Amino acid sequence: MKDNVIIESFIQVLNDKEFPLKLQTITDLSELEQTLSSLQNQPIHSGAEAIIVWCKQHPEVRDVVRYNYNNTREINTASPGESASTETTLVNHYPRLKDAIKNRQNPPNPPADVQLIIPAIILKKIHVY
Repeated sequence: MKDNVIIESFIQVLNDKEFPLKLQTITDLSELEQTLSSLQNQPIHSGAEAIIVWCKQHPEVRDVVRYNYNNTREINTASPGESASTETTLVNHYPRLKDAIKNRQNPPNPPADVQLIIPAIILKKIHVY
């Protein structure tokens, strides 16, 4: 259960679009995704440990994951029809982890203000010269 909660807490942080991540943190998600990909058929504990190690290098994420973890009472991770034996490997969590990482690295719809601010800054620099 503890490993499931760690993974779910991490996914919650990545899915929270209001939580800002540093550019380096977003870049480093690729390395974590590669590690998790190689651990898909390993015990779920291995995936949780990989997330813990990554979070230790990114304290702004670690603190929120820890907060979510401490405030989570019960998380049901198995979908109806899944066998209990598949819950012992990372394979069931991996697609959601991969999607959460991908969405953080390449947001599907960047905020409108970001789209408008960047061209305005570029235009100001052009007119200054």
